[in-house]
Amino acid sequence: MLKQSRILFAAFALCLMSSTAMRAQAATQTPLEKALSHIDVALNGTGVFTKSTTGTVTSSSVTNAGATVTQDTSNTFGALFTLRATKSPYVGLEGNIGYQRFTETYDCCNLQGGAQTNAYEYTFGYVVHPPHEFLGAKPYASVGAGTLAFRPTVNGGQGLTTQARAVYYYSAGVDVPAFADFFSVRLGFRQLFYLAPDFGQKYITTKQRTYTSEPVIGFVFHF
Repeated sequence: MLKQSRILFAAFALCLMSSTAMRAQAATQTPLEKALSHIDVALNGTGVFTKSTTGTVTSSSVTNAGATVTQDTSNTFGALFTLRATKSPYVGLEGNIGYQRFTETYDCCNLQGGAQTNAYEYTFGYVVHPPHEFLGAKPYASVGAGTLAFRPTVNGGQGLTTQARAVYYYSAGVDVPAFADFFSVRLGFRQLFYLAPDFGQKYITTKQRTYTSEPVIGFVFHF
């Protein structure tokens, strides 16, 4: 009995020392480590699917004034880098940088083959991470705004000029823990809303709004 008591006392003492050591370690966390613990970065791949638009040319100073123009955007893939800073489950910020290449085609105006375009996204938003998990996955949702820069390529851009459009977006998805505490797989969906680009060319200006849908899969690193 005495021997068992000694073993129990030793085990209790060991647990107490371990707990004290863990608290001391947490207490000695540097300001930089504490700040980084609220940050994660993600590199995502996206599918890119943009709604076609149809409208009439709004300028009266071109030969096709009032003509109906349909604008189509080819489906493609893109890349998206996301940086998030989360203070609490319902208070967080994110920044996004995205890239994609596609072809804009118009059923008018002798733009044979369409205009090959690089598009760059620069957006900033508000993000929440509800504390309730779903089948082991951690949900998130965000909304924000920024700009999309449409830059026709040198060889396939029909000589059109670069144009920037204001963009608004929302996103939702889950982060699924994988391999280690600091690593997750992200599965999500986002949509971007903006005025369809016309590259400053009045003969294709219809002032129609469109949206791009992007299923997302990526890898997240938590500091």
